[in-house]
Amino acid sequence: MKTWALLLFSLLAAFVACQQSPSNSAAEKSASPAAAVQPADPAAGATIRGTVSFAGVPPRPVPIDMSADSGCQGANSSESIVVNDGRLQNVFIYLDGGFTFSPSPEPVVVEQRGCRYVPHVVAVAVTQPVEFRNTDSTNHNIHGMPQANDAWNTSQPGQAPPTTRRFRHAEAMIPVKCNQHPWMKMYINVSDSPFFAVTDAQGHFEMRGIPPGTYDLVFVHETMGNQRHKVTVQTKESKSIDVSFGQ
Repeated sequence: MKTWALLLFSLLAAFVACQQSPSNSAAEKSASPAAAVQPADPAAGATIRGTVSFAGVPPRPVPIDMSADSGCQGANSSESIVVNDGRLQNVFIYLDGGFTFSPSPEPVVVEQRGCRYVPHVVAVAVTQPVEFRNTDSTNHNIHGMPQANDAWNTSQPGQAPPTTRRFRHAEAMIPVKCNQHPWMKMYINVSDSPFFAVTDAQGHFEMRGIPPGTYDLVFVHETMGNQRHKVTVQTKESKSIDVSFGQ
């Protein structure tokens, strides 16, 4: 009798285990993350290039008086909107697509030169270093005011060794100022995509090695907001995207 009871209990336990295993498998499958997009081989990937223009009459640069500090040499003017022959400089552009990649370990350099931040707008990948250098004889103060990343406020004497910052989260147009020279302003853009750029003096940009697919191409300007444009690329395709901003 005990033998039959033990056998019946074993069969019942096996039946319950078989009924539970499919649901456990489904739970594990639903918990697995979606596959991320890998950057393509530059030789096989697509290229997106283009030009950003300014619609209308651009504002004239406003001269900046730097005479309050004898260590500030050279001419300076406002840089919030920089237009050359109708082309808009300093527009941050990135491809939004859920990529996985290894950020470059090489720093992007920002100089404090002539009591200006040079360049005025930079872009880096998440965790890629930004190196600040003070080539002036006067002291500067680097005050970053991000929202998604940690804020900082660091003094840097003239000709001092470089100081480095890294950012853990994607964020566009992080304002940076100098508390000692209130006209000194710049912007840092942090991208979680390997495909990003900043328009040059002719408003041009280019991205290479993009894997086939459909993405959002995002354009961001410090004072004129942002634009999103849907773009689809094929293997080895070269596509031109031109946009414009205006007040």
